[in-house]
Amino acid sequence: MSQVFVLSLALLMFQEKPDGFFEGRIQYKVKTEFTGDFDPDTIELIKKTRGTRISRFWKSDGRTFVHCIDANFIEMFWYDPQKNMDYVKFKGENRIEYGFGDEPYTKPVIVKKSSDLKILGYDTVLIEVLLDGDMTRYWMAPSLPIDVTKYEQYTIADWNKVLELGKGVMLKKEVESDGYVCTETAVSVKLGTIAEKMFKLPDLPLVKAKPLLTND
Repeated sequence: MSQVFVLSLALLMFQEKPDGFFEGRIQYKVKTEFTGDFDPDTIELIKKTRGTRISRFWKSDGRTFVHCIDANFIEMFWYDPQKNMDYVKFKGENRIEYGFGDEPYTKPVIVKKSSDLKILGYDTVLIEVLLDGDMTRYWMAPSLPIDVTKYEQYTIADWNKVLELGKGVMLKKEVESDGYVCTETAVSVKLGTIAEKMFKLPDLPLVKAKPLLTND
């Protein structure tokens, strides 16, 4: 089922940039570098979990679809702001899990900083998020604006606050975890109308998600 669904990527119809908020596709390369002492099997497992390529699709009405093309963990992710609901398909699972935004989580520390980094010609602002000892940095592009009000209710890890501060789509993400750094960097930005079928869930059972983040 997932292979058939992914083939619909080829059916996207890109037109001129719509007025107002950003709509389009951003493709990222993923790179994982290791600073800790890991055995080769663990390094290979982490690399396969992270993958090497990601595509993110944004509708101007706030809907998003993420396709982790070759990752062995999360394969697809959707967010519907009208329902304030997120949906995840994990690799190898024949079901869709939903409701990750409902779970409790540790409140992060979020700081906005200026940035000299240009990505694909776009100026960026830097948002740093410290959560449970892990640092995540987001480089956002205000010149590719999104309607941040659509994400006001999506409070998991204060993602709504990140978008509120960044004002635009993410062009780079850097996660510093225990012993490795994973970076997602935009390599292509395509402006235009995204087909509605991209945001239609595959015909799979829906299951309430188990907690991933807790205060324990």
